[in-house]
Amino acid sequence: MTSKIFVYLDTVSPILLFLFSLKQSREVWRRDFILWFILIQAFLNTIAIIYDQVLLENNLFIYHINCIASFIVLSFFFKATFKQEKISDYTKPLILIFFVFYFIDLVWGDGIGSFNSNTYGFASFVLVGYCLIYYLKKLLNPVTTNIAYTRSFWYVTGIFTYFSGSFVIFLSYNYLTALEIEKLHLLWMLHNFIFLIMCIYIFIGLLCKPSPVKFKS
Repeated sequence: MTSKIFVYLDTVSPILLFLFSLKQSREVWRRDFILWFILIQAFLNTIAIIYDQVLLENNLFIYHINCIASFIVLSFFFKATFKQEKISDYTKPLILIFFVFYFIDLVWGDGIGSFNSNTYGFASFVLVGYCLIYYLKKLLNPVTTNIAYTRSFWYVTGIFTYFSGSFVIFLSYNYLTALEIEKLHLLWMLHNFIFLIMCIYIFIGLLCKPSPVKFKS
C-alpha cells in the first residue's frame, strides 16, 4: 500500500497543485511559467502512469518529452526572473545547446525507448546553476521585503530541491536499469518523494503575493 502511494506521488501532487492554481486569474496564468510547469507535470506524469499501469507499455518516451518541455518552460521562468540582468541573455543560447546535446545523446545513446539520463542530468545541472545564481543575487542585494514572503523564492527553492536532489538519480537511472538492479523502483520512489517536496514549496509560493516580476519572454 505504501509503495503504491509513492508510485503516484509525481502524478497526484501536480494534479492537486494544478487544481489549486486554477483560482489564479487568466492574466497570472498567462505570465507565470511555473503554473505551466505544473500543468506539464500533471498531464505528462498522468499519461506516463496510464502507459505503465493500464496499457502496460513502455512509457519512457514521455520522459523525453517531459525533460524538453520542463527545461524550456523553467528556462523562460529564470529569463523572466533575471529580466534586467545579463544572465537572462544566456537562457536562449542554453536552450539551443540543450537541444544539440539532446539530439547527440538521442542518436548515439540508447534512443527514445530508454530513460534519457544524460539530458536530464544536463538540464538539472543548468537549472540548479540558475537557482544558485538567484540565491547569490538575493544575498548580495538584500531588499526590504522578507524573502520568505515572495513567490519567486519558494518557486526557486522547489526547483532547486527537486533538480539537485534528483541529479544523481537522473544520471544513474538508465545505467542501473541496464544492469537490471534489484528493487530499482525504490530509487524512483525516492525521486517521487523529492518531487512531492518541490510541489509543497511551489504550493507555499502560490499562497504568497506574486513577485514583482513580469513573466515575459
